[in-house]
Amino acid sequence: MARIFSFFGDKSLVSGFRCSIYDEGDIPTCFPHSSHTDHTLGEMVPLIYAVRNASAHGQKVPDSHFVQVAHPFGTVVALDALAEAATFVVRKTVTEILRRGLCEKFKDREARENFWLYEYQLNGKQSKKRLREMRDFLCSSSE
Repeated sequence: MARIFSFFGDKSLVSGFRCSIYDEGDIPTCFPHSSHTDHTLGEMVPLIYAVRNASAHGQKVPDSHFVQVAHPFGTVVALDALAEAATFVVRKTVTEILRRGLCEKFKDREARENFWLYEYQLNGKQSKKRLREMRDFLCSSSE
């Protein structure tokens, strides 16, 4: 999760956490787009991981993922919003890798791990530490 937030926040986990899953132009102007109907990576990525983990381990996906949630077009089933978020992450990640000329840095596992370590300081342990720091910052700034 730290890598997703960092990549979308231009190395700032907080900015990536707050990043909308909708790019400008994704929602037609005739639909009211507000913070109530917006979905952020910080909201959606942990839920994507939770659904993925339940599915991968043969567990029932919690009923909470089948309820209606706010959406710029009205309401949708939460799993549909998660699918929308996942496609945003995949589409935007591939687009950014190509736009930034990072193909060589993602050509294999070793190159990718070196990219995250040397350019974002995000190996496994640092990712967990930086997520904790981000959560602490968000909690202290909301008080």
